[in-house]
Amino acid sequence: MTVIHPNTDHGTQPGRAEGATVQVLAMRAAFAELGEEVVAVDEDEQVQVSEALEVALPLGGGGLLYERFALHSYTGSDFARERGLAHVLEVHAPLDEQAARLRSDRHRAVDEVRLQSALAAARLVLCASRPVAEWARARGAAPQRIRIEPKGVDPGRFHPLLREEGRRRAGVPADAFVLGFHGRLRPCYCLERLAAAAARLLDASVPVHLLLVGRGDFESVVGDVLPSGRWTHLPWVEQVELPALVAAFDVLALTYSPETPCHSTPLKLLEALASGVPAVVPDLWDLADCVEGGRAGLVYDVQRTGGLEEALLEVHENPIATRERSRRGRELAESRSWRAIAERVLDGVRATRRRVLQ
Repeated sequence: MTVIHPNTDHGTQPGRAEGATVQVLAMRAAFAELGEEVVAVDEDEQVQVSEALEVALPLGGGGLLYERFALHSYTGSDFARERGLAHVLEVHAPLDEQAARLRSDRHRAVDEVRLQSALAAARLVLCASRPVAEWARARGAAPQRIRIEPKGVDPGRFHPLLREEGRRRAGVPADAFVLGFHGRLRPCYCLERLAAAAARLLDASVPVHLLLVGRGDFESVVGDVLPSGRWTHLPWVEQVELPALVAAFDVLALTYSPETPCHSTPLKLLEALASGVPAVVPDLWDLADCVEGGRAGLVYDVQRTGGLEEALLEVHENPIATRERSRRGRELAESRSWRAIAERVLDGVRATRRRVLQ
């Protein structure tokens, strides 16, 4: 099957250091690994998208049009409908609601009719979480065509065997209990919560070391909370360098607050699990499901004072249970590989095609 893959979001164009870009390129590689012909279309102007799709169709000879859904971008949906192609949409957030929160003179009003038409016409709608699936259903997606597919990972790149290399590169103390974070420093991550928890663990004689990899003014968040010798900031690294540093973590703790909208599994969570790093997540949205309710990680009560520190202390002081959670997390990550997701997409398209023909 030929997979035509339009990427119409300016923020996910190749070359951008964004998690969404990682997913775009990973899914293309996964389809190609499965033996499908992949025709990439990277344009964010709709006229150029239309022209590129016209060129792609004769080259590919039909098949599947697979894209990450972007507001105000309905060229792919129109093209698939006109050419009789199966159309699959990845949906990662309630886009119209996001646009309403951000709306200003720079943001166009959402065309609700076009939005609902695109969701209703899609052969499959891949939703990043249960809340996103509920949003898609309310906007017109057929319930039987909705699939919940959190983000994926490449377990061949993110691997526990990289741990020693990562610890050497990070330069963290050999006996340190490393709390890790990687990515851009954004308010939604509430990193100040992790810094405060680390300080309290340090007061309890736990040899905590915060390892922060990415872009942002981490000094302003951590500098007044932890001694300088208890945290390390490494600048943004290329994707090829990241797996070893993630494997250097002893734990990945997510510190979202209930007020923070989170619509999909963070890539960093799957990357940690694939690396054998136990995860600690708040009991928000469907994050607990991402660690199998505690089998592949720990879930803490975000409303309870001390809940985060207790979960981190459990990871540190119960090595047998921690090893078992790490093992299960690695198994879970393998089932969430980009290749496995691509296989499920192709199987789902074929199944819906059979139902259409019957």
